[in-house]
Amino acid sequence: MERVEIDQLPDILIDAKKKIDKWPELERKLKKDIEATEGFHRILNFPFAQETVFQLACSQQVLSIPRYCCKRTING
Repeated sequence: MERVEIDQLPDILIDAKKKIDKWPELERKLKKDIEATEGFHRILNFPFAQETVFQLACSQQVLSIPRYCCKRTING
């Protein structure tokens, strides 16, 4: 299993870079999606809360990169 992962590392890194390169587009989409939620109006007067929600959404996306890479490695 380790050898397969090492052999596929360049492909995995290229896929991760593609996701990172799309970050500005993803950032705009996340902000738009957050603003469209039903409860967004509750945090309009709290910039810290807005930033925290946005950071959590970003963290979720970043955490999906290793998970995606592992699936790609396992599935080939």
